[in-house]
Amino acid sequence: MRVPEKMDAVVVGAGVIGLALGCELVRRGMKVAILDKQGVGAGASPVAGGMLAPVSEASVEHPQLLDFAIHNLQLYGDWIARLQRETGRRVDFRTDGTVFVALTRDDEQELEHLHSLHEKRSLRSQFITAERLLELEPYLSPRSLCGLLVETDLHVDPRYLVQALAQQFEQSGGVLLAPYTVTRVNIQDGRACGVSGDLADGTPFTLDSPCVVLAAGAWASVDIDSPLSGAGVRAVRGQTVLLRGPVLLRHCIRHPEVYLVPRDGGEVTVGATLEEVGLDPIATAGGAYHLLRWALQLVPGLDEHQVVSLPVGLRPAVTDHMPLIGPAGAEGFWAALAHYRSGILLAPGTAHHLAEWIVSGNAPTLLSPFDPLRASRTS
Repeated sequence: MRVPEKMDAVVVGAGVIGLALGCELVRRGMKVAILDKQGVGAGASPVAGGMLAPVSEASVEHPQLLDFAIHNLQLYGDWIARLQRETGRRVDFRTDGTVFVALTRDDEQELEHLHSLHEKRSLRSQFITAERLLELEPYLSPRSLCGLLVETDLHVDPRYLVQALAQQFEQSGGVLLAPYTVTRVNIQDGRACGVSGDLADGTPFTLDSPCVVLAAGAWASVDIDSPLSGAGVRAVRGQTVLLRGPVLLRHCIRHPEVYLVPRDGGEVTVGATLEEVGLDPIATAGGAYHLLRWALQLVPGLDEHQVVSLPVGLRPAVTDHMPLIGPAGAEGFWAALAHYRSGILLAPGTAHHLAEWIVSGNAPTLLSPFDPLRASRTS
């Protein structure tokens, strides 16, 4: 596709955040292009577990991020319904909930602590006996001691989600450009004026726009010269294992060492490692072994499942593990970055509120904790 002369907005990155934002901006009447150096969902998005589980994550999330996550969970049902209706695609959106499993007394104490934390924060979870646990999930290990049921957790297949968002964006009039490698956000007199980079054959290009949104994931601080080059966005590797076989699970299964997410067609996603190894997308024997060892302890029947693939994602993160959402150091330059382990969950709220901010100029209170320049403003 020929490079357009000018757009109302340019979004750099065709992951779940960039695609969702592009859809929201087009819906508000803007002429929008999304650029990606590889293509739709080529980064962390399709590898994610797709667990929409702020209650399950309550013990590790900052309170303000937890509030925003719960808000996003409340948006999800209508967001997915509209996406499926407008595209005719099914995205494997499920409302079965999550079951935490304790295999040891230490696990049991951890579940008791998590349940107590839920009660303090007025979040809903239910402590269940081993008998009840095996009624819900008969293929769990008979060694299971007890469990914690979180019925409000949802999950979605991110592989289907990003493809549906890309279709929605293009059929609404958005322009999707890939592979287009953006190397610079162009700033003139303190204002964003577009992006520059290279096509797949090395031909340089420039695309003019008064509004640029950086949603390039783990590569945002490394490969792209912008006012956020020093923001410290880094990659945290997450290895997963994709299995396929007879359907054994009804819920997402969680344990301190592993999670299991049932998918369409008898697939199960087993995840995920957390590794500070930089921009290294390689699957390792050690990572796969760790995940499979715990998966088989939880669900012994998975031992005959086929290993389909070993997907690896590079989660974008900053030091405090809070996203960067909002104006980012030059007029017309915005960030939608560093969602770490919650990009799939936070997509609808990030896209809706940031698009409203870009169009109206009114800053939403919900996004105030995620100021992209917060580190420099508190130093």
